Amino acid sequence: MLACRVQSCRKFGRHQCGAATMRLLLAGMLLVAVPCVALAQPPAAPDDKKPADWFEVPADAAAMAPRFKTETMGMLRDGTVTNPAVFDAYWKAFFAQLTHWSKRESLSEMRLKYFKDVLRNKNNDAQRHLVNDLALPTLKKIVQNRKFSPLVRYNALLMLGDLNSTEPDARGLGAKALPAALPVLAEFLDVKKYPVGDTNDALRVAALVGIQGHVDRGGLAEDQVRLIRPKLEALAKQQKPPQGRDPEVHGFMQARAQSVFSALERGAAGRGAAVR
Repeated sequence: MLACRVQSCRKFGRHQCGAATMRLLLAGMLLVAVPCVALAQPPAAPDDKKPADWFEVPADAAAMAPRFKTETMGMLRDGTVTNPAVFDAYWKAFFAQLTHWSKRESLSEMRLKYFKDVLRNKNNDAQRHLVNDLALPTLKKIVQNRKFSPLVRYNALLMLGDLNSTEPDARGLGAKALPAALPVLAEFLDVKKYPVGDTNDALRVAALVGIQGHVDRGGLAEDQVRLIRPKLEALAKQQKPPQGRDPEVHGFMQARAQSVFSALERGAAGRGAAVR
């Protein structure tokens, strides 16, 4: 895999990583489990101080106490938010910690184990409140705010792509992606809004992963297909990398776009005809 040639980067401030290192390390470390030592972020050294340009949201430490977590998980399991103050405080503190320097090496675990897996088989009012009223607006603010590290924004984009209106059952089946998350993901395929560059290309990879998740879960409305189809098609057919993008990185992005576009077309054909 091309990302395996990348050397680990010890700093993740807005300007700390080199060009190829930033975009490929982000893609490899958070996208999939890559069996490559070069992609593993080394443990923080005692003197590994937070970069001056690292921006984070303060978290209410009290809201992460075991009592808050136990009560919140109980409400999520039972389906009703009987104590909104506790429920909201816990999740707001959780999302705030996603921006913290001290949590940078735990982002994938927080995204998967402590959020995505927690929501599995939870289709109730508590899940809908968490996803629609807390997760969606918070993650949207993070991905669109350039003050945050690319690493933080990349992880938040992956979380956006994972949001569901219907969670999968215990076997992992039946999930339906959250429609309101798709326009945010699609923004990052717009090179006018997010010009070609190291950071934006890394974020584009995360957006492509999220869009593929929406396509794979199926059930896209025609307006959703119209939103993403031209953007995917343009990238899928762009043989020559634009100025400022490494050819190998462009090939990786193009292949991903081609895969998602093909899946989109197959789904549209299954409904009768490709939606143009």
